[in-house]
Amino acid sequence: MVAMMETESDPARGPVLIVSPEATVVEALAACLNDAYGINAQPVCSAADLGRRIESRRRAGLILIDSQFLGTDTLDGGLMGETPVALLTDHADAETSAAVLDGRFCGALTKATPLRTAAAAIRLMLGGDVYLRENDARAPAVPGKTAMSERRSAIGALIAAGRSNRQIQEELSLSASLVAAEIRVLLRLFGVRNRTELAMRWRDGA
Repeated sequence: MVAMMETESDPARGPVLIVSPEATVVEALAACLNDAYGINAQPVCSAADLGRRIESRRRAGLILIDSQFLGTDTLDGGLMGETPVALLTDHADAETSAAVLDGRFCGALTKATPLRTAAAAIRLMLGGDVYLRENDARAPAVPGKTAMSERRSAIGALIAAGRSNRQIQEELSLSASLVAAEIRVLLRLFGVRNRTELAMRWRDGA
């Protein structure tokens, strides 16, 4: 369970797009997140609408997409550039957990997730962290290096080699915010507190 945060969302951040063909579900969820938690959430009910919003000049802060909408096999979070993408599912399963742990998505929520928990998880993901309830996941707590996305694996290897954040940015042509977010994810996934511990775990082949 993540810590609950009652502060309003950053107005400078793009909106949370909740994508699902189930219009009544996403409209109700977006309205509740807006009214009760101050999160700028907007419903998206068609592929055409999603495409228009992705192509618009204003970047979304987070895309929460129904796994039934496109499917984990046809949607990779990387297709959205630096916009984090999370899954909205009917129920938790190993496939969903694996999709989060290998870096394709920044988290997963089920449609039965309590609103208070969903709001806290969304704020966590907006901050660059990964959200996956431990009791929802049957995948290993620490993913193998080969199961990670190419970008995340490259960052881990460079940390193990002693590179600074700035050096990682330059070598991989990534923004400072994206590098920092990926490092926070790696620390969380490997259960370590800092870069030094992460580098040691990485070199040890964990």
